[in-house]
Amino acid sequence: MKNNDFSFFGFEKLNYVADNLLNILFNEATEVSISVILDKICVSPPYFTFKKIYKYQNILIAQAKVEQPIDNEIASISIGEAGRHMAILGTCICAIDQGDKYYYLVKNAKTSLVIQDITSLCNNENDLYIAIESRYIDNKIANAYGILFNTEKKVIYQLEASYNKVKTTLFSRLFKKHAEEIKPSKESPYRKQITFENKEINHEKLLFSIPEIEKERCAGHFKNYPILPTAFVIYNIISHVGNFLLEKNNKKRYYITEVRLSLLELLFLKSEKEVEITYRNMNRSNLYQVSCNITQDKKKNADVIFYINLI
Repeated sequence: MKNNDFSFFGFEKLNYVADNLLNILFNEATEVSISVILDKICVSPPYFTFKKIYKYQNILIAQAKVEQPIDNEIASISIGEAGRHMAILGTCICAIDQGDKYYYLVKNAKTSLVIQDITSLCNNENDLYIAIESRYIDNKIANAYGILFNTEKKVIYQLEASYNKVKTTLFSRLFKKHAEEIKPSKESPYRKQITFENKEINHEKLLFSIPEIEKERCAGHFKNYPILPTAFVIYNIISHVGNFLLEKNNKKRYYITEVRLSLLELLFLKSEKEVEITYRNMNRSNLYQVSCNITQDKKKNADVIFYINLI
């Protein structure tokens, strides 16, 4: 990955958790209080969905519940939603030994497809779990490394993410003009997709705007600071571009092998947001590299790159 501080040397310990999940949960792991976790991080329900979290040595384990539509993606959980849940559990493992409450803001992330058997991606009968650990680079930057796997011991996705650790007082001072109370949501707003309208279509390029989003659709991200979750935006971009490429190539389904994110700024609600897409065929008729340049009020906000295979 570009511009990160990752220094992780393998996923062996996390893969051990996937291979021995039941024994670890019943005999070795201890349950962590959700309320204690929520007192240390600034993400909350409904964006935060975990009902139980377990600690095994320096690893956190939690079950992931699918709530976002999969659409035409070949997956038991979309790679966008998988990245969302893994990144949230990443904030938990970064925060668990910290005394105070902080914001853990993702600055770089890479989610990779691990499973080779594509037909297994469609298996919705197995429960999904996440195992994740972290490393602190210094007092302000933490990295998290995680896997999402099923009860058949098959690892589906890997995550590498880097976070900026920000004091709540500093966050409030920096973003006080964005402070706004949000009423608690009875249902998760993240179950509903965002509709994009293409503004321009050229050869290998696509341009569309992110419509104005109601603050209630950002519930839990963050409390009294409604900021559009980047993982949710990526999920919707992949769905939109995936369907566009399917129609263009007369294909029916797709799967994503990798998503990379470099985030420069948070996505605020009251701003003009555009997405410029460049897609390139990778010398194979069904594989595309898609580069996304997200701007906010004409300034660069984020770079997203993903690889999509059409079926």
